[in-house]
Amino acid sequence: MIRPTATALMLILLGCLLIAFVLVRSSDQRYFLLLNELHSPVSDRLWLAFTSLGDGMVLALLLGAFLVVNPRVSALGVFLIVVSGIAVQIAKGSMPASRPVELLNSVHVVGPLLRSGSFPSGHATSGMVAALVVVYYSGSRLVSVSAMIFAALVGVSRVFVGAHFPGDVLGGMILASCIFFFVISIIWPRWERHIPARPKIEKSGFRTLLYLEFFAALFVLSVYAPFFSDFPFVAGSVGFLVAAFLAYAWFRTGHEGSAT
Repeated sequence: MIRPTATALMLILLGCLLIAFVLVRSSDQRYFLLLNELHSPVSDRLWLAFTSLGDGMVLALLLGAFLVVNPRVSALGVFLIVVSGIAVQIAKGSMPASRPVELLNSVHVVGPLLRSGSFPSGHATSGMVAALVVVYYSGSRLVSVSAMIFAALVGVSRVFVGAHFPGDVLGGMILASCIFFFVISIIWPRWERHIPARPKIEKSGFRTLLYLEFFAALFVLSVYAPFFSDFPFVAGSVGFLVAAFLAYAWFRTGHEGSAT
């Protein structure tokens, strides 16, 4: 069961996001233009990089790499990425909203030109969900703060690249927080005890999952990055680093096992 302190922090986070959403939504276009006009060739690449890191496929791959550290992070993280992705698509279909390029005359767009499905932001949702999972299992305040800053940067990047209004970003973060809180409070306590907190390399099921994660990294590197990613270099780098990390972890575990 989620701890009382964690519950209080989640409620505070939700409250802050809701207040920000109400305040921003009434002047969404004005805040969008204020941020979107602040661009340069260097900042464009930086914000596009954060946008690429907020892609659901990339985040699922990164969370899956925790399989060799703490399988519970991988299980909860990948599950929430999938669930939140479905929820975002349902919300987009239920509340059709035009993108900034359809409503404003002057929009600085970096990356693909998107015209529909503005609310809520899928990248902001995925980024927040991933950050909350890391915070939930991290015992380090530095790691927790860094994860939340990462989620904020992913969300803000969607405004700078011209893909979403600030209200869309905050809406995605609110959706992510609600899904996370529901899963952690109701569903996850029943599943968590069946998932080991440490990798069990000797188990065939674990090795199968490790192979799947490794091939997923190769897929992102060789297929997803060059053909589907907003920023192929970033997505490809994540795929390569995850594959290298898994190979190293596998080799090190096998080497230590043979030594003993």
